[in-house]
Amino acid sequence: NFLFIRLYIASLWLITIDLGGTLSTWASDWTFTGSKYVMEILFSIFPAFVFYYFCVRNQINERTIITWSWIFFVVVAACYFFRRSVLQTQLENYVVARDGFTNNSAYIVLAFIPMIPYLSRRNMTQFLAFGLCLFMIFMGMKRGAILISLICLLFVLLFYFRESSNTKKIEIFVITIFLVYVGYRIFDYYYLNNAYFQSRLLNTTQGDVNGRDEIYIMIQNYLNQHSTVFNILLGKGAYGSLKAIGQFAHNDWLELFINQGMLGLIIYFIFYVRLFKTLMRYKNGSIAWLSLLLVFTILFTRTFFSMSYGEIDIWLSLALSYNTYKLLCQNEYINNIA
Repeated sequence: NFLFIRLYIASLWLITIDLGGTLSTWASDWTFTGSKYVMEILFSIFPAFVFYYFCVRNQINERTIITWSWIFFVVVAACYFFRRSVLQTQLENYVVARDGFTNNSAYIVLAFIPMIPYLSRRNMTQFLAFGLCLFMIFMGMKRGAILISLICLLFVLLFYFRESSNTKKIEIFVITIFLVYVGYRIFDYYYLNNAYFQSRLLNTTQGDVNGRDEIYIMIQNYLNQHSTVFNILLGKGAYGSLKAIGQFAHNDWLELFINQGMLGLIIYFIFYVRLFKTLMRYKNGSIAWLSLLLVFTILFTRTFFSMSYGEIDIWLSLALSYNTYKLLCQNEYINNIA
């Protein structure tokens, strides 16, 4: 997996062109360069290499992960509520914002979910932490983050129900019923009392995807009118989507195809194939496997509606590195015994 990440980074250096200058977007004049593009992705991906190195040196172990899980939990909650208070202050003059607003920090909370299994060996503690994260994500009103978090919750419940004893299964079943009831009550309260939530829900049921459908049409028109063999194979380079349609594609696969062409797209696809094969090959019912499953779910699902390869949070990088190393070591130990 890390080999393909390294290949992906190398391809960026080879085919990224230094565009330079400013581009007037819908938000503001924004300075962009090829070097900045590469650095953003390096800072997003490189921590995984660092964490993996320290795992190999045995300077990151399960005890370290447990300690940092709690530290990150506090940091994530603090960042989320700080961002929420800032947004609330900025939007206090808007009537709709008094009921609610979209908080992108929900994705920061979502990225922490793979660390939850390490918070405690007690299922109750883990599910309480999961419930708090779900509540923060729900308040963030990011529909993609809500969807992914619910998928993660389903995987966690199925994992513990399958791997637990009969007594524990009863406990997990009760916890599931409790979470469903609390979730329903929160949903019902927001649905009846929150105008912003009502509008978001109505837009979702009507197929509103925040203008992404219009973006996809713009990309299709651009590709139909301006595609060349070079652009198809190697793309337009750094921030190619901004030059092509004036904004990001909000989809990893489309973004990479415009920026790095088929080369970048294939390397990115191989990374997820390798990560999925790792999950299937080393499926052993361990916490490391569950955590890596959550990492894969979050990263892969985000690729379809929110550019993720340049925004990997440090706690998600830690979970990716440690769990990959842990599974490889467990498999090697089993093979040595055999």
